[in-house]
Amino acid sequence: MLERRDHTSGGFTIAALAFAAALFSTVSAPAGADEMRTWIEPAEDGSYTRAEYRADQLTPVAALASAPDRVMFPNDQVIWHNHLTDAIYTTTGISAPHGSVITGTWLNPPQEVQLIALEGDGTPDWTDPGTHFEVAASRDAEVVVAVDFDAAGDITLSRYHPDSSIPDWAYRIESATLSTHRTVVVSPDGSTIAVLVNMQDERAFARLYYFDSDSNEPLGTFDMETDSFGRNICISEDGRFICFFSRITAYVYDRDAGGLRYSVSAGASNDAVGMSGSGEYLAYGWQTLYVRRWNGSTYELLFTKPGGGEYLRHCVFSADDSTLVTAWNPTTYKQNRLELHELPSSTPLWSYQYEYGTGANQDIIDDVAMTADAGYIAAASWGDVGNTNPEVHVFTHDGPNIAVTVDTPGSMFDVDIATAWDGAIYLTACGKHVHANEQGRGGDLYSVLVKPGCPGDFDHDGDVDTADLLFLLGAWGTPDGDMDGDGDTDTADLLELLGAWGECPGLPCPWDFNGDDVVDDLDKDILMDHWGDCPDPPEECPWDLTGDGVVDGTDLMELLDHYGDCP
Repeated sequence: MLERRDHTSGGFTIAALAFAAALFSTVSAPAGADEMRTWIEPAEDGSYTRAEYRADQLTPVAALASAPDRVMFPNDQVIWHNHLTDAIYTTTGISAPHGSVITGTWLNPPQEVQLIALEGDGTPDWTDPGTHFEVAASRDAEVVVAVDFDAAGDITLSRYHPDSSIPDWAYRIESATLSTHRTVVVSPDGSTIAVLVNMQDERAFARLYYFDSDSNEPLGTFDMETDSFGRNICISEDGRFICFFSRITAYVYDRDAGGLRYSVSAGASNDAVGMSGSGEYLAYGWQTLYVRRWNGSTYELLFTKPGGGEYLRHCVFSADDSTLVTAWNPTTYKQNRLELHELPSSTPLWSYQYEYGTGANQDIIDDVAMTADAGYIAAASWGDVGNTNPEVHVFTHDGPNIAVTVDTPGSMFDVDIATAWDGAIYLTACGKHVHANEQGRGGDLYSVLVKPGCPGDFDHDGDVDTADLLFLLGAWGTPDGDMDGDGDTDTADLLELLGAWGECPGLPCPWDFNGDDVVDDLDKDILMDHWGDCPDPPEECPWDLTGDGVVDGTDLMELLDHYGDCP
């Protein structure tokens, strides 16, 4: 199980230091990771069946029966992939301290909340049945929540601990419907839960509820005007500030003051609203992006960016206030675009435009998420009917270098990305098994290792070295340097650290044919030198990046998408 730890100093012994020195030259590096992947399907009795395949093989033929024209080559960074034949996955989130994914389903059985280990085989640890779920997870605390919109037209908010399917508490909201994009959020520190619903009493209006995560008694509510409707909601790192979009107005609410901090008309109704981790920055818009900055009394305008015929779909800030990522779509919904701003600059650091696909509503970016330090940006899209482009992209901050893509059979609706205590980066994404533009059922959920962890690299500088050794020895006898999960720092942890000594493992970089850790024109020339059919086995064909037996234009595009430093 993954576990996040806050590393603080403690005492250490001279004997431990001497023991470390004696062992230093004798310990080897740990073995490589398991390369097996899984495919999970629910049975009618509620049980789950699991099929395994190696990372270098296709998924089982039976698992592809519902979409034989969309055979994907599995990404070797996909830990597991769950497929539901009838239900659709709506939302997903990562509880990094617990090492778990929470997800919700709807439409057809199984209609439930599922809690699944990120590094497991994909089988749910527990489920909780209902009707139509949306979920959220705290990044840094073991708090996961779900809202269930039932057949009676009511919503139930449930707060869980990841260890149990029995809610710690629940709160029922009668005569209410879900928001259009996101209904529930949890602050990353786990202190606050906020819900934006559409009330359907004598008059229709949007209402905000907010809770201390330890109690089902609302801290307060806020009602918007009649005929308003909730679109999207976000929350600051400590839960004090809650931003949301209702009808044509963007709001920021102050939990501690119990009232509005700010509101502004966006001129049109939209889902695009975002707030930085501290609440300093606010972004929203439709035909134009508006970015505002708190000056002590109001959010003053920092900059605007006209869409130039494109429309703002999402705006997401990093937790550290350093970065803003926006998603845009033209009226054709073809060649949609991501942009990254390093704040407070109005000039994008980079822009990424999706390639042309086939059919209508191509690659609509339905969700964007970032690691807390903005080192990695994840985007989930609808893809296109012909499945031309991957539906999940992970970009590095300095990009637009693509670190990971996941090609799915249908459309992805939600994505989350988080950092574990050992520096590993995990992603989860979910959606529908067929393109959102097509009728059909079924859902897909993924757990993906974006970047391997490095146990023992306590200062996260990319290697296990003397500084990390001194940290562990300084934590001797406390939980702070515990590497084997037994609750204290002792000889076993020392041995594990020494076994990991040296540079941290990196991601595979199959596009770097000459091994210089850079994907550039030299690698392109190597690929071009091997153009055409691959040789017959057992000869290898590493230039066939898409695995279709031919080195051609698709492989060239794959290589060009990864130009730059290897991840």
